[in-house]
Amino acid sequence: MSSRSNQPVRWIAVRSVLHWDFWSALAVSALVATVALTLEFNPERSWVTPLVWLSLGVLTASLQQWASLRSKLSDSAYGELVRIVDESEIEIKMPYQVTISAALVSVVCSVLAMIFIEAVNLRWVQALFLAVTSMFAMWSFLALVSLIRLSLKHDRNIAEVESTREKTEAAQRLRAADQRGRAGSVPPSSAG
Repeated sequence: MSSRSNQPVRWIAVRSVLHWDFWSALAVSALVATVALTLEFNPERSWVTPLVWLSLGVLTASLQQWASLRSKLSDSAYGELVRIVDESEIEIKMPYQVTISAALVSVVCSVLAMIFIEAVNLRWVQALFLAVTSMFAMWSFLALVSLIRLSLKHDRNIAEVESTREKTEAAQRLRAADQRGRAGSVPPSSAG
């Protein structure tokens, strides 16, 4: 058993959440909050509407990546190898679950911001709406970029496992043919 597979689920979740994409999104959120608090402007619904569509697109793509991962892990040699190291598959699935969750929260926040941004007259509340919405939208988008990179890595690993399996089968066939060839021919010294 690998020591990695003994990690508590909580640590795996924290590691998945506190990834570079989260910190980048937090920085963007702080920038948006600062700009919203310092500049004189009245936020409009049309500013948040693109975030709704972005969030929906990221959620859809994240769910597709999740379905693709599940397909890659089920009934495959790669899935069997993953389960040797990560029996419950928690470690491999957690980034996908975190991204889907962030995208879902992003959809909810952006819809709420779109509905209420013009109705709220308090500047700090508007800044908070914009900051939280931009944070989750950016986080889910950057997390999706990480998922795509991770999925490409899985694809390369699957291809490598498949190549190794094919080479092993070919070597086994050659060895079996060689053994059959040796069994069919009798050496000249034992014939007499």
